[in-house]
Amino acid sequence: MGDIVEVTTSDQLGLATYELSTSSLLFYLKTSEHGVIFLSETSNGYEYKININIDGYTWFESADNFDELNRKHTPDLLSQDEYKKFWMAWYSGCLQLGLVGQSPILAEQFIDCDKINFITVESSSEAHWKLLLPPKTTNHHLETSIEYPIFDSGKPVWKEASHQLPINAVIGGYENETLYIIRSELRGSLTPGKFVPSLGIGFMPWGGTSHETANFSVLCGHDYCWLSTNRNYIPMNAVVGGYSEGSLREVLYVGRVRINGHVVPGKVQPSHKVCYIAYDDREIAFEEYEILIHPSAENRTACNDHIYTLPT
Repeated sequence: MGDIVEVTTSDQLGLATYELSTSSLLFYLKTSEHGVIFLSETSNGYEYKININIDGYTWFESADNFDELNRKHTPDLLSQDEYKKFWMAWYSGCLQLGLVGQSPILAEQFIDCDKINFITVESSSEAHWKLLLPPKTTNHHLETSIEYPIFDSGKPVWKEASHQLPINAVIGGYENETLYIIRSELRGSLTPGKFVPSLGIGFMPWGGTSHETANFSVLCGHDYCWLSTNRNYIPMNAVVGGYSEGSLREVLYVGRVRINGHVVPGKVQPSHKVCYIAYDDREIAFEEYEILIHPSAENRTACNDHIYTLPT
């Protein structure tokens, strides 16, 4: 799904620059002192600078303003013995940096930060980096022949994932990077969850915890939309995502919630009157959520009998 690039920087070893294709990045950093990140629209120069744990502080700078923006005291942020895992995101005019699984350490509004296309890392003393670079995107020519169709009828279809996502995989949200909607068998259930491309792993909410899986199906199609709802108010045309464990096989729908600046897809279980998501190694429940609907989805509502019928 992407490349893991390992590089060591210092005054003697120099710096390293890479092209980006998404508006987020996961990276590891191990150093006894600090690391510096430059973000730019082009490969020359920079627009934004992130200073990580220099003299115990972390802050942003911009090329237009060299003041220390959003300066935070972070004395134990880095380690010379182990890699610390960070996430970074820039979208909707906001640049953010944080440790994976935690809220942002820094968040600052920059009008043009959505235009970032390159990252450069450097350090004065020796620093070890691992960058989880997303795959480069290409402009696909839309084939219209029957033999090579890119878009199907648009109806909800679950496709087995192998080494890459289907072209028409449905984007379900954003958690430092684009998330996709998946489902997987788990403890007798067929549970909707999220796929994290940079990790190549799916995460399913079940039994109070987040379960990892490498075997799943991806929701594909188009003409979907999200509708705000709450508790067990299931609108017409809600997309069925699977079923619960046990002999009853209660229908589970596809939902998503907003948490800590992220949008995370998960499962809606009407009898529990919540949407569950896998987040921060936990299963978290929300009474208010968005539910995925499609014009061709089954016309079920919360007033119907939510018993899953296996396809014939």
